[in-house]
Amino acid sequence: TLTADAALYRLEVAFTSQNKVHDTVSTRFGVRTFRFDPKEGFFLNGENIRLQGVNLHSDLGILGMAFNRSACRRILNKMRDLGVNAIRTSHNPPAPELLDLCDEMGFFVWDECFDKWDETAGRADEPLEEFVEGHLATFVRRDRNHPSVFVWSIGNEIPLAKRPDQLASSKNFHRDVGGTTAERCARFRQVIRGLDATRPVGIGSCYQQAASRGDYAALDITGWNYGEQYKTMHRCYPDKPLIYSESASAFSVYGVYSDKLASSKTDYMERERLVDSYDRNSASWSDIPDREFERMERDRYVAGEFVWTGVDYLGEPTPYMDQQTQSGEPLSTVDRARSSYFGINDLLGLPKDRSYLYRAHWNKDVVTVHLVPDHWTFPERKGQTLPVYLYTNGDSAELFLNGVSQGKRAKAPKATMATGGYYDNLPRYRLMWDAVPYEAGELKAVAYDAEGQVIGEDVIRTAGDATHVVLSPEATVLPADPEELVFVEVSLADAQQVRIPRDNRRIAFAIEGAGEIVAVGNSDPRATENFTKVESHPLFNGRAGLFIRRTGVGAVTLKASAEGLESAQIKL
Repeated sequence: TLTADAALYRLEVAFTSQNKVHDTVSTRFGVRTFRFDPKEGFFLNGENIRLQGVNLHSDLGILGMAFNRSACRRILNKMRDLGVNAIRTSHNPPAPELLDLCDEMGFFVWDECFDKWDETAGRADEPLEEFVEGHLATFVRRDRNHPSVFVWSIGNEIPLAKRPDQLASSKNFHRDVGGTTAERCARFRQVIRGLDATRPVGIGSCYQQAASRGDYAALDITGWNYGEQYKTMHRCYPDKPLIYSESASAFSVYGVYSDKLASSKTDYMERERLVDSYDRNSASWSDIPDREFERMERDRYVAGEFVWTGVDYLGEPTPYMDQQTQSGEPLSTVDRARSSYFGINDLLGLPKDRSYLYRAHWNKDVVTVHLVPDHWTFPERKGQTLPVYLYTNGDSAELFLNGVSQGKRAKAPKATMATGGYYDNLPRYRLMWDAVPYEAGELKAVAYDAEGQVIGEDVIRTAGDATHVVLSPEATVLPADPEELVFVEVSLADAQQVRIPRDNRRIAFAIEGAGEIVAVGNSDPRATENFTKVESHPLFNGRAGLFIRRTGVGAVTLKASAEGLESAQIKL
């Protein structure tokens, strides 16, 4: 029997004999056609669609690694609001429930099986071919009925296998013998195609030599990580489609605004162990979003990009993860961070400023007008000037400080990185006022479309002294299912309801009724407090957050308090 559920279908198969049902199985699936074109990119049901994707690690931030459907749905909703239409499961088979959600919500999925093929993948003495083939077969059988899956990936950044004569001098034998060859890639593709001939088989790579020596000749598609490395494959195999499988790797920390703009992408705030939120920083091997935007506009033969990453995740806290900073300054264990700086959104899933830069460029269906900095409380900078950016999908905007115009800016579509300066193309995607005099009061940006009509505005005001705690739940009803979580943002405000920035005081929490706090955290990558010690937690730059769930029937009241301030409570 076949039943329809919105754009998805459910097939119920019953095994019967002698009018008796012995077993049943239910499979949900979808119907769509798609193709990758080596010149024009990706087509879904005949329509050319630009892939605007993100890489997502498998943890759920402060909730840790255990999968939770409602928390994952929340993240996917936040990604969709940015204009994201594709997810790369970096770099392991995802929880199957993630694919269920992507089926329901309409995301494309680059489904990836491996990060490495060596001993770090769990392979001991088992022969590489049998090990990889066994996992690939199980992987495809499990996921092939999900219509959201549109690429099978055999791995990410798998090093090249060395020749036998090179192995004698190898410092990492397992890695060098267990890398890619043309024969292995062809063999692994055949395993997948034998189980599913409807989807392309690819790999995510940063090794241009593998393309030029023919390792990927048998693959249907290749993904390339950073620095437009896809160009080598395009030159060697112009008839094979391409995806930018990792782009950006930009850095930022919520609520951090340096008094000196970064002069280069690796000019971090090393003394403070922070990264600025003016979105001018990235990893040394990668680039800020604006440069990737221009590449995707220019190189239309690339199907689109997957940004590293959609949300901050636990681990890999570059640039503060090793024994020294970028400039060589010693980095103590205490100074090393716990979570990443890569995310468009922070570890709580909440937006950083960079979120609005992507939203303005990717999501044309909603109006985006967002000032950077996102507050106007800098008493230490009285008499000085500040740079102000505006992220908007408008064409121009005018900035007002206490009602006085600071000038009108318009986007410069001809600004390009081809001129050589690293930040030369910023006016193409951002509106910028380089030196706005700081004085307390109100900063307002009014954005206009191409015809000069107002599309929206953003207003930030100088905060007074904190007077009370603020709880902002993302839902007003706590579902009956105890697996369903509700996220609550925690902040402070003054008597005029202006948000208090840059405040790190500790907030105490309590629950009344049949509910519990599951986890609590903030936006600080260097924070070390346990997420499950939910009695209290510090703010970071005026922000924290927690998840609550139901444990029984009845209303649940959450209370939050801080010394010397009026407490807050909400009833769900």
